[in-house]
Amino acid sequence: MLRLGMLAAFLMSVGVVWGQMPDRTPNTRYPYVTDMDHEGAYVLRWGLNATHIWFEVQVKTLGYVGFGISRDGRMVPADVIIGWVAGNQVHFQDYHTERYEAPTVDSSQDWLVDYGYEEAGWTVLGFTRALDTCDTLGDFKITRDTQRLIYAYHTEDPDVTSPNPLIRHTVRGRKSVSLMTTSHPPAELPIDSSVIDFTNDNFSIPVANTSTYNCRLFDLSDVNVKYHIIKMSPVFSPGMEQYVDHMVLYRCRIADPASLLVNGASFNCFSDAPDHVQFCREHVASFGHRNKEDFYLPEDVGIPIGGTGESNLYVLATHYVNELQTPNLVDSSGIQLTYTADLRTNDAAFLSMGNIISPNWLQYIPPGEPSFQQRAYCSERCIQWGMNSTQNALPMTVVGAKFHSHDLATEMKLRHVTKTSSGAYVENPWLAYDGAFDSDQQAFRVAEKRRNVSFTDHLMLECTYDSSTRGFPTLGGWHPDNELCRAYVLYYPRKMLEGCMSWSNYDQLRNQIGQPVNGSDVFNTLLATDWSNNNVMRVNLKHALQNSIENAQCWSSRQDPSYAVDWFQQTDITIQTPYQPTETRTCV
Repeated sequence: MLRLGMLAAFLMSVGVVWGQMPDRTPNTRYPYVTDMDHEGAYVLRWGLNATHIWFEVQVKTLGYVGFGISRDGRMVPADVIIGWVAGNQVHFQDYHTERYEAPTVDSSQDWLVDYGYEEAGWTVLGFTRALDTCDTLGDFKITRDTQRLIYAYHTEDPDVTSPNPLIRHTVRGRKSVSLMTTSHPPAELPIDSSVIDFTNDNFSIPVANTSTYNCRLFDLSDVNVKYHIIKMSPVFSPGMEQYVDHMVLYRCRIADPASLLVNGASFNCFSDAPDHVQFCREHVASFGHRNKEDFYLPEDVGIPIGGTGESNLYVLATHYVNELQTPNLVDSSGIQLTYTADLRTNDAAFLSMGNIISPNWLQYIPPGEPSFQQRAYCSERCIQWGMNSTQNALPMTVVGAKFHSHDLATEMKLRHVTKTSSGAYVENPWLAYDGAFDSDQQAFRVAEKRRNVSFTDHLMLECTYDSSTRGFPTLGGWHPDNELCRAYVLYYPRKMLEGCMSWSNYDQLRNQIGQPVNGSDVFNTLLATDWSNNNVMRVNLKHALQNSIENAQCWSSRQDPSYAVDWFQQTDITIQTPYQPTETRTCV
């Protein structure tokens, strides 16, 4: 039973009212902002340093407010706070949940309230917590992994005179957020900043298909001045967020786009795409999976747009998912770029990495696997090709990466391998990592420390999947029921290399009785396998993925030829010293 003394353990006088509600303006204390819900009724702002994180929640209610961190997005188990404002006093307390009933008061009160007030129907609470409290009873450590945040609120304050004062919430929800790797907005954008929109034009989403890929073209041949892209933003038509699975903006340079296409032309990205558009694959920006946050490039880098010899053809590719085949859906969503003529120090670009998606190049995940790994490579020879094979090429400095996968993915890792002068392979610290990946939160992850990739290095993207609850195999593909292993790596200075993909030959795959499987029979062998209690084929498949020949393709729309093909034996790249992060705990 909760007693009044416990519930009102922390009281403080109401502070100064700050301004109009809600306030989503970033500032020095709260540089990061996100809406926890689709309605904009629960706004979260936060900031952090090396040891602490401070939050502000703005909630459209005059009742109590809950906020917390969960292991998997459910309300139990979770590390939570509950607070409200009543009678010019802020009531605030640290709890944890162990079961689906009233939360338990923490014996160690590690969440500390800074202020609270009510204004115009909104409740505002500011509070602080150590990143690592070292409180093992109910607290979760805040890390660079994606965090599952939960929230709740009620229309009324608790009745502190009641033996059970906490009324069940009227609203609750969850959102995955990268609290420590989000891009940092500048204090202000350059005064000459302008925007350009790449959006669909009242596209009618077909009813006959649950999955549709629409591409729209944009001709920027008339942009003869070089600018820098400094910010990227998603643009959603009202109510269409649930139907837009993801949007990607690609670009390339072609001799005379006006003679080959009509500016604004729209078509199916796969079945109807002209040849020159199919190879227009330099990644510029991407959003999706209900991610509505802007991406700000660091203040020393910008992505070139416009100018002599620059890409002139831009392609907006939008993947719509209409599972219920709802009719009369019309969409004009897309991507907005903010650019400036005040050029930054470094020309940056994205390198696309991952497994190639094709019916002939199979990505295959068996059912019933709690931790199934697949890898994709950007080989040493591909990197050298992208650097024009020059010994004096400047290394690529990696700023961060955005991972792209679907619901089975649980862990994403961008590994960096260096060949020493003796020919040995040593693994460096990971360039990007998310040990709690959530496909609903595919935001750019700023690197903790920028690292250089040289022309003798290998990059390896490692994706881990949990198919333990799925009763059928999962193939590679863009549909949400399929899987992906992709990363978009932001780096500088810009190279010719735009993409680097790979796929397994499966030449080391053996069947149930240990016989080698011919290349032409791999697909049918895997599809015909009964995976229930079949440990032999599970072992055989994992062995093949780790030991077979890996084929690689690298490309650039600015080189001639525009692509190169590589292959190598994975066992030739044996990492003698794998990287192992050391966990340091700073308890505050």
